[in-house]
Amino acid sequence: MFMVSIWNDTLMDIEVYNEQLDLNTFFPAQMHELYVQSSIVNGTAMIRPEEKGSKTEVAMILFAEKCGIIYEKEREHHVANVKIPFSSKRKRMAMIIGKRLVIKGASEIILEGCNKLHSKSRGIISIDSNVRQSIEKAIETMASQSLRTIGLAYRELNGSEDLTSKNDKGVYDVETENLTLIAIVGIKDILRPEVPGAVANCKTAGIKVRMVTGDNKITARAIAKECGILIDEERSLVLEGPDFVNRIGGVVCKWCKTATCDCPRDQSTAKQLGKPVRVDTIKNGEEFDKIYPLLDVLARSRPEDKYALVTGLLERGHVVAVTGDGTNDAPALKKADVGFAMGIAGTEVARESASIILLDDNFSSIVKAVMWGRNIYDSIKKFLQFQLTVNVVAVTLTLISSVLLKQEVLEPIQMLWINLIMDTFASLALATETPTPELLQRKPHNRNEYMISSKMFKHIIGQAIYQMIIMLVLLFSAQSFIPEYKGSEDSYADFEGNLEYKYSNTYYDETIKIHLCPNHQDYCNLVSFSTDYFVDGSENYETFYKKSYIPSRQFTVIFNTFVMMQLFNFINARRIKDEPNIFQGIFTNILFPIIVIGILALQIIIVTFGGIVFHCYTFYGLRIQQWLICIAFGSGSLIMRVILRLIPDPKLSFLNKLGHRHDEAQKLASPNAQNNTGYQIQVIPQESELANLNEHPQESRMM
Repeated sequence: MFMVSIWNDTLMDIEVYNEQLDLNTFFPAQMHELYVQSSIVNGTAMIRPEEKGSKTEVAMILFAEKCGIIYEKEREHHVANVKIPFSSKRKRMAMIIGKRLVIKGASEIILEGCNKLHSKSRGIISIDSNVRQSIEKAIETMASQSLRTIGLAYRELNGSEDLTSKNDKGVYDVETENLTLIAIVGIKDILRPEVPGAVANCKTAGIKVRMVTGDNKITARAIAKECGILIDEERSLVLEGPDFVNRIGGVVCKWCKTATCDCPRDQSTAKQLGKPVRVDTIKNGEEFDKIYPLLDVLARSRPEDKYALVTGLLERGHVVAVTGDGTNDAPALKKADVGFAMGIAGTEVARESASIILLDDNFSSIVKAVMWGRNIYDSIKKFLQFQLTVNVVAVTLTLISSVLLKQEVLEPIQMLWINLIMDTFASLALATETPTPELLQRKPHNRNEYMISSKMFKHIIGQAIYQMIIMLVLLFSAQSFIPEYKGSEDSYADFEGNLEYKYSNTYYDETIKIHLCPNHQDYCNLVSFSTDYFVDGSENYETFYKKSYIPSRQFTVIFNTFVMMQLFNFINARRIKDEPNIFQGIFTNILFPIIVIGILALQIIIVTFGGIVFHCYTFYGLRIQQWLICIAFGSGSLIMRVILRLIPDPKLSFLNKLGHRHDEAQKLASPNAQNNTGYQIQVIPQESELANLNEHPQESRMM
């Protein structure tokens, strides 16, 4: 922020980039002390050892430093008898130094209490209609240039003034009358270059950005135009906070219909007192419904104005995010679904009340939060789609094999390895993808929708059916097409007279005491049917296993194929919205390909060397041809995804009934409200005059 203009008699521009200025250019020598006391001494900000406090005050200090004024010395020299701090309700701050009251605050509010002007050329003059009109025109000119206008004034005290009486806003009577205006200063809050683009990104993402600020209406409108919040003035509302609250009736208790009541705000107290918990609601909901769809800027806002806006939006099903940095922002930050506190300018109370702290106080960081939020949400859905598919197949296969074959298809040690893939590796790979700008191209989702969408349900069931078919075919028909190969183990004692437990197309000739293959082949070539029991309950491979402890090749193929199908479906799970290219950006998260390759490498080691520990065929697992068959079945998951993309999404009422039920409730609660239950409201602030107390957000529909 920089001071760029000063009005006293005439509007004077300040050379912002000039490192040395002369205060005599703007005020005569007899006014220097008045200006220093009202603008520099009357404040709490500092620039050494680092900038701290209100940026508006810092801007005034920096201007004084350029004029050769050391603010620490001035504060030591001019000691205040009484300090009246700034608050968002008062919109001003004051000090009594000796017998002089100095005050600064919102320009139009300070001007209301002034009946004299200390003119740099004419001395002290009365403020008549012409002078007042000239001052108001100067304020309007500066405000239209997006300048924050601050009024500086003073009053000489004679000791008879009432210093105790004050109004309901905490403003003392002595601050509101018989003031002498010193100057109106214009302060430019330089818009960060990334803000207009960030606001545009929010709009693309379905986020409605509103600005709620302590600035006056003209300044707020100009800033909103500059950053792209206010585009079509004919279809937008720019209101002042008090006017907005008067029209909607403010916030009242839903049960008592009053602003203040005895209803407790927490469950434990309500239970003790036997009273209902207070529920805040908008008194005139119909008027709120007319205003809020068009409201883009809320100027001269107070904490209660922001709280009322947040309450009304939440009541109508929006998801609300609020930013703030002041102590008085705490209620709105707590009330909102997501509270963003300023990490640099924010007070400790605001930071404790918020959900997220913006370390750089930058609006573009909120856009990043939206991207990361959507990315995390998608990552959870990706993980669910992958894991539920595995679970459906594993549970169904276990039930079928237990009923028909009285054995588990996958051994416990194999299931542990599969669970490691499902849980640890899947979460690492699918949950660590970085967000992309494409996430902002989507509209927000309904806050009440199920995590499992219709598309996800289609892919979960479709992939599960495919995997079940492959597993059942391998379980009951592998002996018909899975090739088997002669190995050195055929001559081992364990297989002597027992080669039927390795080959399905062999028989033992009792006459010549040798295994024969059909068609007089040199060796048999199909894997044996190796279930522990036949369907009728008689022993099959169990007889051989009891003697040799050699796991079957057929079940090694089944285990390997199951893992390969999960590995390829793992890649499918990277996309959950039927995107055509599942490989897009696969190397942006280097962890994903590393994990996929790592799983494949470990699977090769387990199958080849795991032996009886992992219940795999003892003699180096599978042959290369058998590996290729397993991989082919696994890659079928990719083809299955292409087929599923061509199938329309199922219209399943149970996936939508919760959201529909909530929508109906919203219509009953507020018949005139727009149905925007999928939106979030984001509130962003502009710094209020003179203080670290930001009560001037903006909002937006989000995610």
